[in-house]
Amino acid sequence: MMKDKTDNTENTENQRRLLQEYIFNLEDVQEKAEELAIAHEKIKQSQELLMAILGCTTHGVFLIRNGAFAWCNKAFTDILGWELGEIVGKTIEAFYPTQRKDEITEVICGDFQQMRSLLHECELVHKDGHSVPCLLTGHLMDADDSSKGYVLSITDFTERKKIE
Repeated sequence: MMKDKTDNTENTENQRRLLQEYIFNLEDVQEKAEELAIAHEKIKQSQELLMAILGCTTHGVFLIRNGAFAWCNKAFTDILGWELGEIVGKTIEAFYPTQRKDEITEVICGDFQQMRSLLHECELVHKDGHSVPCLLTGHLMDADDSSKGYVLSITDFTERKKIE
């Protein structure tokens, strides 16, 4: 009978310890969840700020990944007259005059691979077919991994060319 009481006491003590460990683990999980929620909110605010900045600039900003447009801002669509849905998935060659498509391929593939950045004056094709003189600038997102893509911008030089 004493052994049963001892076994029950040990069993109860083990259950109490397990329950206490479980509660401590829950507290740790709750603390980590709160930290993650704070970090998520900071990231969300940072993303909103970045999108606001990219949305109000007059420079067309875009991301090329795996040779195709992955994203662009409104200024890019305004400069070249395309809608976002028409741009994503296209290659930059689609916006170059037919007779000069080899030039942009050489500039982007050659310059980026060798220098990791780009500064190139060019003419891109507006959706309606007219040429838009632009300054094309950009950098690899990650100098060690070109598969992450290129962040580029275009500045419309139409007014400057008229003055010249």
